[in-house]
Amino acid sequence: MRNVTFIAGLALTVFTSLVNAQSESGIYINPKVSVAEFSRLSLVNDGALYGLGVGYRFNDPVAIEASYVTGDSSVRNPAVASADIDVWGISALYHFLETDKISPFFIMGVGQQDISLAEQGSESHVNAGLGLSWRLFRNLDARAQYSFYDGQEFGGLKRIFDVGLQYTFGSKIPEPPRVIDADNDGVRDSQDSCLGTPANQRVNAQGCPLRVDSDRDGVYDDQDQCRGTFDRSREIDKRGCYVPQIVMTPEEMKVIFYFAFDSAELTPEHQTKARRIARFLQGGTENSVRLAGHTDSKGSDAYNQKLASERADAVRRLLTEVAGLTDSEIQRVSFGENKPVASNASNSSRQQNRRVEAEIRTKKSSKRR
Repeated sequence: MRNVTFIAGLALTVFTSLVNAQSESGIYINPKVSVAEFSRLSLVNDGALYGLGVGYRFNDPVAIEASYVTGDSSVRNPAVASADIDVWGISALYHFLETDKISPFFIMGVGQQDISLAEQGSESHVNAGLGLSWRLFRNLDARAQYSFYDGQEFGGLKRIFDVGLQYTFGSKIPEPPRVIDADNDGVRDSQDSCLGTPANQRVNAQGCPLRVDSDRDGVYDDQDQCRGTFDRSREIDKRGCYVPQIVMTPEEMKVIFYFAFDSAELTPEHQTKARRIARFLQGGTENSVRLAGHTDSKGSDAYNQKLASERADAVRRLLTEVAGLTDSEIQRVSFGENKPVASNASNSSRQQNRRVEAEIRTKKSSKRR
């Protein structure tokens, strides 16, 4: 009974100090319902309690709270109908990871539990647990808490799960001052030394553009019109862009000139193909042409070597006239009948072997940006 009187007096002292607290009040009440769980060795069955907590939340994450829950619970003794349960306590709360909506907290405290059974009676205890409150309205929160109890004598009460409401008197949450940031750079105007910075401009704590060169091209980001110029082999202009480069790109094509049997005479089709080569070489540099003369298998090897050479020479003269090539840019080889591309068994297949293969190469310039 002496312990109960002490805890009641301590709770009254705390409540009196809360009422007299200065600054923002931070005083709150916490009406709640609870489910109490008892030790297996206890004669009391788990049951529902109800009660009230009174506390004060300081400006820092700490709060102090006095609480009392009471109720009846059935007993594992047929001779006794029920037992009265009274649980007193005073606790410290520490809030962490808070947001505008939720506030988790640790809770730890001491107290007194009274069970109206001769076998158990009263005992002091320590308790610890976790809780969470979440905002419903400006001064009203919903609250849940789960605490573990360790009695100093019988150890009857083991756990209590609380749910309830928490109402804070006064202005627990002051209205945040209106922050004006006209240029939306994340620095309020009252602290912004560079009002009017462009959108998406990275700024320092004073609201002024950061002198950042993210691509390290020598031009700061606030003046860089071409972000991402990471190629250090390229020249960069004052806008932070690559200076266009003239790049020589090799190109090539292949054209086949077909000839009549035992002939090196040029035809209108040959003229058309020569003009096609001339168009391909326009604007090119380092031009080169390789002409390979071929024949079918009719005739002697020596005769066919001579005929293949005459055919290649005829195409050479045509390209110097039509495409403006010089003799130094043209290479001629003669294979005679030695490299057929088709069988020589029929007139139609032999026609494919009577040819000059022209391999044309050039380099053309293009701008690389």
